[in-house]
Amino acid sequence: MRHQHFGSIHEVMDLLRSEIPENPFPETSRDGYVWVNDGGQGRLVPSPGAPFSSPFLYRGQTKRHPHCVPGVFRGLQMVDHPQKLSQLERAKCFIARVRLEEFLMALRSHPAHAYSKEMNLVVSEEALAQHYELATGRLDLTQDPDVAAFFATNWRDANGQWHPVKEGVGVVYRVVISHLKQVLGDERYEFCAEWIGKQAWPRPGEQKGWTLLVSLGVDFEDYPGDILTFDQRESCGVDFRQKFDAGLKLFPPDVLSEVVEAIKTAPTMARSLVSEVLTSQGCTGEMHDRELDASVGFFAHHFGIDVVDREPIGLSPEQLLVAQAQLEQMKPTFLHDVRALAVCRPISTELGAISRQNEGEPG
Repeated sequence: MRHQHFGSIHEVMDLLRSEIPENPFPETSRDGYVWVNDGGQGRLVPSPGAPFSSPFLYRGQTKRHPHCVPGVFRGLQMVDHPQKLSQLERAKCFIARVRLEEFLMALRSHPAHAYSKEMNLVVSEEALAQHYELATGRLDLTQDPDVAAFFATNWRDANGQWHPVKEGVGVVYRVVISHLKQVLGDERYEFCAEWIGKQAWPRPGEQKGWTLLVSLGVDFEDYPGDILTFDQRESCGVDFRQKFDAGLKLFPPDVLSEVVEAIKTAPTMARSLVSEVLTSQGCTGEMHDRELDASVGFFAHHFGIDVVDREPIGLSPEQLLVAQAQLEQMKPTFLHDVRALAVCRPISTELGAISRQNEGEPG
């Protein structure tokens, strides 16, 4: 990546905005998203004419680290194979995987999951886990430079409150989507780069989110693109904090985030989930039983985490009621900024109505 330094985030933003091409589809500017076919299902992706549509992806951080790697690999050796990691490092990755599986179970029980399946909408499960701040092998990216600027100029305390950074050096990364595709190749690009689009959960849509799967030992800074560092100024952080309502626009109240926090801070892991992850990694028979028994003492001794017989953490009955109420409130307007495109199979009744409206037929 190429490196440039600026006096403030506003100087960075002036450059970024000046290099975003003019909207070539002004007739679609009213459409925030379009429905596109993806392997028999659909995604709600930004319309080419949406105000946040861009050929670039951005990532903002309050400071630049020696390596830009996914959360699950932070603090680990920069090696190219898990077997080159220490036993403790591999154990950290294993714990992250167990927590991810626990989150996925909760996600699938959320009413928005059933609503998405009813629409035949792709649910980007691991990408959603990343956006809900679980440690995964993915990096968060966004099509909206303002979103990147917020994360580059504000930090969050233990209570979830966002504050402007007062000093130091922040960074915004920028990559060209087509260049990323050239480097990865078509097949790896389709596998690694995920355009999450609009989902029935609020965060990815508000954050205009993408995720990029990055392998162990790979530094995001080795991809082609730009590293735009800048001097932090508290007044600039205040500007972006206000733009996103102190972070509430990017992190709307959501019971699923409460479940994530419970999973991340739990002093225990469900024995059944540890067993499932071991099986997924090829441990069977006596080897599986030995590894499962050994994990009890190992995780307790090195991480203070007890492996116990308990149910996976999920949505409580009260949280399910709140989630259902939020979903019902969202449904009437969820597809209002969506334009349906031609697809290869029948789409849901709701999307069919949108398609008829776009073609001038009564809805």
